Amino acid sequence: MTTVRSGLRGYSDNKTRYLSVLYTLLYTAAAYFVFFSFFENSKISVILTLCGLPVFIFRMRKYMRAVHRERVEAEFYIMLRQISMSLSSGSTIENAVRETVAADRKSYKVIGKELEKVYGMLRNNIPAERAFAEFAKQCGNSEITAFGEVLRAGIPAGINLAGLIRYVSSSLRMKSDVEQDIKRMLNAPKYNNRIIMAMPVFCIVLFRSISPSYLEPLYVGAGRIVMIAVLALIISAWLIGERLSDIRY
Repeated sequence: MTTVRSGLRGYSDNKTRYLSVLYTLLYTAAAYFVFFSFFENSKISVILTLCGLPVFIFRMRKYMRAVHRERVEAEFYIMLRQISMSLSSGSTIENAVRETVAADRKSYKVIGKELEKVYGMLRNNIPAERAFAEFAKQCGNSEITAFGEVLRAGIPAGINLAGLIRYVSSSLRMKSDVEQDIKRMLNAPKYNNRIIMAMPVFCIVLFRSISPSYLEPLYVGAGRIVMIAVLALIISAWLIGERLSDIRY
């Protein structure tokens, strides 16, 4: 539970709470507008908006976790690079961590407190591999956990710590760059899918503004069944498009 709570700490701050509330309000307004455009009924629109709220919250939390993970890894890469430079200049691991924390605190908004704990453990003569293992546990990130395992195996074997951290830093940075390139390639299909899904709603709003009587038969009697079928097809197409573009790497 400690790992999970600490791992979620980065996106439970005030700024993220504000963003979560803002996104929820935007969803509520957009969903109500879409459903009202299809059914022209306030009660149905409210019910459908509330039914979709749990799905939206689930996806929003998933997105916030991904953002938090990226922030943790970005700060971790910066930390490794600075520690590597300090070790290369002949500094001890304790001084390297101290200089890293003190040099640029603004760069460590997410993992800053954990880094200070690592420095405190090193000052109390706790081995570096144990301190960084605890650091990895508190951050709850797989990359940092792997780094802690490398330190745990490498330090007792007498490996060159500066060279090890430099190599790990370069490897993780290369991995991050590849992931960013893949993400940029996948963003285009996602945005295209969202634009295509927005077009039917835009067309309905446009026709209702230009010629309301043109769509009037779809809001009464059997026309509602047609609108329900159209809305179901649009939602299905959106889910399929999101699923196809959600490539694991």
